[in-house]
Amino acid sequence: MNYENEELKLVDIQMIFSGLIILTVLLSLTVTYNNHLILSGKQPFLTEEEAKNINVVAKILALISALAFLFINVMNAELLKEEGKNPKNSYIESGASFLIVIATIIVLYISLKNGSDLLIASENPEI
Repeated sequence: MNYENEELKLVDIQMIFSGLIILTVLLSLTVTYNNHLILSGKQPFLTEEEAKNINVVAKILALISALAFLFINVMNAELLKEEGKNPKNSYIESGASFLIVIATIIVLYISLKNGSDLLIASENPEI
């Protein structure tokens, strides 16, 4: 296949995972709003366990998206190299994507370990 067709496939993959990022943001916004309700002394619509589970799912989706973008950047660099074009910028983007993967792994680990992103402990709402 030629370069344009391969590049089009990568753009299609990028569009799919951009949608996944939007879903991740919506899930995170849901948990954040629930935390806002707790902090303002109002009735939250999620239990602590539900908020934790949604938070973990959002972090897993973020990791999947980060891995996908790493794959896209590496494949783009390879395509450029095969076409005799300079892949330097794609290598830099691949390095940045790798760092994002590391960061999302750390954030997922912290979410799994701590259980919740609540700014306060539910037992101590005065803080």
